[in-house]
Amino acid sequence: QANTMVASHLGDIRMARCASPQLVARMGDGAPRDLDALARWAHVTLESQGDPVVYRDAEFDKTIRVAPVVRCNSPATLLTMALDGVGVACLPLATAERYIAQGRLVVLPPHCGWSRSVFACHRYGSRTPAAVRAFVDTLRLALGACGRRGADETQRALPSDDHEIANVRTLISAP
Repeated sequence: QANTMVASHLGDIRMARCASPQLVARMGDGAPRDLDALARWAHVTLESQGDPVVYRDAEFDKTIRVAPVVRCNSPATLLTMALDGVGVACLPLATAERYIAQGRLVVLPPHCGWSRSVFACHRYGSRTPAAVRAFVDTLRLALGACGRRGADETQRALPSDDHEIANVRTLISAP
């Protein structure tokens, strides 16, 4: 059983569909009221979200598919594009909270209120070494703490200030 893949659930990351106030103003009718209206907006996504991106509203049993205008593989770039008004982005709420509080992002209805599960995978099966178990436990604690920290402390890998966001913008615009 040493080669059996094991997936340990670390926790869930709450997500929010966000856009800049500038994008909301450009769209003219305010925030979209339903998924059909949201489908007419520009969207930016991570490669891992797929193309097209599928949004589901369980309350109304409605699903839409949208083709993103930009796909990237960097959460920092996705955040920067959302802040710059390039399109709607699905962001971890812990990441977006700071910018929502500053008025630089707004959560778009219909509020998605979904979570993404995070797993740690290894091939040790039932004979997981103590060091691997300790590492998985540390990841689980860190993910749990991320949801409990203030917005200023969460997700340090993402831009934390305007200087870092300017650096990401420079990388995006480089030839």
